[in-house]
Amino acid sequence: MQFGAKAEIGLFLSEVDYKSGQQLVTVISDRLWRTRFASDRTIVGRTVILDKLIYTVVGIAAKNLKPPDGADAWIPLSPTADMEQNHTFFMFQILGTLREGESRERLNAQLALIAEELVKLKPDLGKDLKITAQPLLEYSVGDARESYLVLLGATAFVLLIACANLTSLLLARGWGRHREMAMRAALGATSRRLQRQCLVESCLLGLLGGAVGIGVAILGVDAFRAMAPAGTPRLDEITTDWTLIWFSLAISLLAGLVFGAVPSRRAARIAPLEILKEGGSGSVGGFPKFGNALVVLEVALAFVLLTGSTLMLQTLAHLLRQNPGFRTENVLTFDLPQPPAPPEKNEQAFADTQIERISEICDNVGRVPGVEEVAAADHGVLSGMRFVHSGLELEDGPSDQSLLQGNVMERYVSPKYFRILSIPLVRGREFDQRDVRNAPKVIIVNESMARKYWGSLDVLGKRISISRAGKGKHEWNEIVGVAADVRDLDIQSKAEPEFFLPLLQRSARSYHLFVRTGGNPDALAKAVSRQIWGAYPDQPVTHATTLRTTISETIGDQRRHTILLGVFAAIGLSLALLGVYGVVSYSVSSRRQEIGVRVALGACTVDVVRMIMRQGVALIACGAAIGVAAAVAMTRFIAGELYEVKPNDPATLVIAFLLILLVGSAACWIPARRAMRVDPMVALRYE
Repeated sequence: MQFGAKAEIGLFLSEVDYKSGQQLVTVISDRLWRTRFASDRTIVGRTVILDKLIYTVVGIAAKNLKPPDGADAWIPLSPTADMEQNHTFFMFQILGTLREGESRERLNAQLALIAEELVKLKPDLGKDLKITAQPLLEYSVGDARESYLVLLGATAFVLLIACANLTSLLLARGWGRHREMAMRAALGATSRRLQRQCLVESCLLGLLGGAVGIGVAILGVDAFRAMAPAGTPRLDEITTDWTLIWFSLAISLLAGLVFGAVPSRRAARIAPLEILKEGGSGSVGGFPKFGNALVVLEVALAFVLLTGSTLMLQTLAHLLRQNPGFRTENVLTFDLPQPPAPPEKNEQAFADTQIERISEICDNVGRVPGVEEVAAADHGVLSGMRFVHSGLELEDGPSDQSLLQGNVMERYVSPKYFRILSIPLVRGREFDQRDVRNAPKVIIVNESMARKYWGSLDVLGKRISISRAGKGKHEWNEIVGVAADVRDLDIQSKAEPEFFLPLLQRSARSYHLFVRTGGNPDALAKAVSRQIWGAYPDQPVTHATTLRTTISETIGDQRRHTILLGVFAAIGLSLALLGVYGVVSYSVSSRRQEIGVRVALGACTVDVVRMIMRQGVALIACGAAIGVAAAVAMTRFIAGELYEVKPNDPATLVIAFLLILLVGSAACWIPARRAMRVDPMVALRYE
């Protein structure tokens, strides 16, 4: 049960603790022990109240125990009779370890057979039922793995661009030092020694760059953790530890060795007699062709990064402009966790108590100065949480769809819910104080559900039967309203078939409060919480936030990835342009005499500038063209994060192409201006 974890103090839960009639016990986390109990070792054996029940603390988990769900207390699982009898209740996460010699493939094959048997016994589960096992780490990271692999690829591109720049720098420096190397060779230096000298220089540059990068990374990690959403997997484990430092230094050293190999081999193969015979005008041929190839590579890689960041920027812009279909201004929300439901014999009394409680809470909060209206629901909007019902039957629906085979979303809401969120009722009325426990059962459906199952919005007066997976007593609910479709699951998902039930007719397992304010909602958060605690001191109030903040958090991943990819693109583009500048600048220096001859023979400055600019722009255009092909192939890896924009969006590719040409031309203009100022008399004097 502990999966190798150990208790720092006391014991973990044992099999005895799961037997009925035993004393309620709990194990608390090291974090809870230190923050709420001041590291008091005597807490073991004492009692704490969780969900209004008294538990005895039997142990404190080890500090290194960090479950993926961030739990702070563990209690024995006690499924209710309703959970055990409901075969569609898939709310538990099952953990286990493989026996020695077993494989995950074999386990999944056995689980597939179990799923087939379940479908045969319970056809309403659906033919698509699948039961699979996956490693806990893979599960906890989830969809974030693909996103971070994309960012890792972006860093690899930046590293390659930087290494290409390093190679260009060393080659240019080596060709500029050809006489020095020839002199060393003439004085007895072996080719191996010359090669070693160049490798030492390149490795030193790589290590110095790596050291600076580590310093930037330390600041960058802190910034990343500050802007990352709270639900980011394993966020507290992201840090610049020694493993990262040694890895970075090793990569820097490896880059220096690999990309310093070409300049060092060139220096080792130098012919001293030929170089020394040439005197001051030794040939530097060979570098332009190889340097040009490096520049084309840099521009192509930078183009891919620029295209990816532009696509993510468009995605973020679309999400920020997306209208969820409900009001987000001046709406404050709270979570009100509820205790577990009691045994079935007390369910009726418990439901009455819960309904009375949430009604009083809404009334009390409504009396807070600055609060205009209050409503409640069983869960919030844009939380990614959904409750689905598979036991629905339509009284007057089409014959082939009278028994709903798919799952339909359900939501319990109180009066004023639709008014507070400004969700239009396209037909009928909203719930009100008439819709209580003993009143006729009513229901509101959204447009998607009405159109899907009746083909029309004129469904008022029709009835729906609700039961648990088709079992139990049929309760016919009359449709009294049709609500407009909204994106209440998440901002990127379109509306799905959904129905609403009156919260005052049925109790819920959790409550979520919506408070519309006349002014700044953040300023009323504490006042509302105090008002609730004043009447119910034992009621937890959590996740106090505004709907605007909720929307911002739902696109937190896209915002974070857009910023990071944009930073990498900016760095990569800057390095690529630096490479373009270096190659063109070196070309101007090496062709100074040629330019002087051209000017002496009558070439005007415009001709000289056109010649130099043509060389640089041709390299950029060639690199961008290769980058277009690479971007078309690679942007599919971020397709899952895009919204309302295609991975190979032609407009994005054209804009990125023109942008890189424009900025690249600016990088070529500086050496081109220097070429304009070449004095032919001074240039020819060197000949």
